[in-house]
Amino acid sequence: MAVDGVLMGKVALVTGAGQGIGRAIALTFAGEGADVAAADLSGTRAEDTAAEICRRGRRALALGGDVSRKADAEGWVHETVAQLGQLDILVNSAGYRTRHPFLTFPEDEMDRIIAVCLKGTFLCAQAAAREMVKRRSGRIINISSVVAESATVHTAAYTAAKGGVNSLTYVTATELAPYGVTVNAIAPGTVDTPHHLVDKTEADLRDRLSRTPLGRLGRPEEIAALALYLASDDAGWVTGSVFRIDGGFNAARVFPERA
Repeated sequence: MAVDGVLMGKVALVTGAGQGIGRAIALTFAGEGADVAAADLSGTRAEDTAAEICRRGRRALALGGDVSRKADAEGWVHETVAQLGQLDILVNSAGYRTRHPFLTFPEDEMDRIIAVCLKGTFLCAQAAAREMVKRRSGRIINISSVVAESATVHTAAYTAAKGGVNSLTYVTATELAPYGVTVNAIAPGTVDTPHHLVDKTEADLRDRLSRTPLGRLGRPEEIAALALYLASDDAGWVTGSVFRIDGGFNAARVFPERA
């Protein structure tokens, strides 16, 4: 049981908390004293994460639903405040991606990717911010991607959505700053999670790792550590920023060969 931590007394809502980066962030926050509402498209996965948080001595709430539905986003915020007392931190980690050549990219897949990755981030941030401005305090952390800054083939919709997340981060950080609410984004490279690996072949991974200076996949816990900093009081003067955490991939991407 956490008896002390940098998030003691805080309440966080984490979307996509059922697996991967979202789950790692939810558990890391709980380990640092936060009570956590774990939201996921899969209610079962949300319950599994919430149960683990409770085993670690913190209060937890399991929330099933779809980030792209306004009623779900607003309902999650309402339930978090009603059950856990307040909302200090939102992490938008829910994501969806598929790969298709641009010329044959299915419209329904494009719609779903934009709905989850961009619209969902917008809706959850809007609902959370409306609560945070009442208290003139809050942290919003959006999970973006390094692909937002690069031409990654067969990911037109996902790349566009994550570029939108970065732009949304800049605008909301500016508009919410007078209320004491900070907004930042984390842009991971390839992380060892089902979301990041589902559409990659072995050849894709070998190519990506060959062009990553640190030569390995990221770990969800490493992304969670950065999210923890951005959620903490130490990051009180940090807003409107997008933080790449990618093993050096973006810095070295114009040079295919390893250093």
